[in-house]
Amino acid sequence: GGLFILNMAVSGILISYERQILDFAEQAQRKVETPGPRPLDVETLINRVRQSYPDKRFTGIVVYSDPLASIQFTVGREDGVLYVDRYTGAALGQGHGALRNFFRFVTGWHRWLALEGTQRPIGKAVTGAVSLTFFTLLLSGLVLWLPLKWSRKSFKQGIVLNPRLTGRARHWNWHRAIAFWCAPFLLLVTLTGII
Repeated sequence: GGLFILNMAVSGILISYERQILDFAEQAQRKVETPGPRPLDVETLINRVRQSYPDKRFTGIVVYSDPLASIQFTVGREDGVLYVDRYTGAALGQGHGALRNFFRFVTGWHRWLALEGTQRPIGKAVTGAVSLTFFTLLLSGLVLWLPLKWSRKSFKQGIVLNPRLTGRARHWNWHRAIAFWCAPFLLLVTLTGII
């Protein structure tokens, strides 16, 4: 179970930084070099891109409010994106295909253990069970965290790291204190995963 939880945590962290990593990798295509007096209207941009790429099927368009940002055309799910100058309609380049494929794989791994077709529901059930298991583990840990006798001292021992402790007492203190502060966030993350 721990390996599955680790898998979900690592892939979830990678997915959470997907946008920032793609922004960095595609920064050259995301900016217009020399802005014109007025950007082209969306309909004209679409027509110019369709004329330049008649064999591609565009499924979406993203227009950013930044006047120096290029327009992003989505080319199906597998083909990625095409960046277009909002003032001239010229193509500035495609998105980073290998990186986008990597994040598509990581997302599939996180949600369905990278299973496809009729196997996908099995992967979804496994990842759902892992989320439920981790949620239960967190709740039972919070119950075990509760002090036997409520006092200010016992409560403080459960939420504050004590650097003077050594050996097993230090490990126990660190486990309890770190768990106390991380538990609300982890409960929220696993709850949304279960849903």
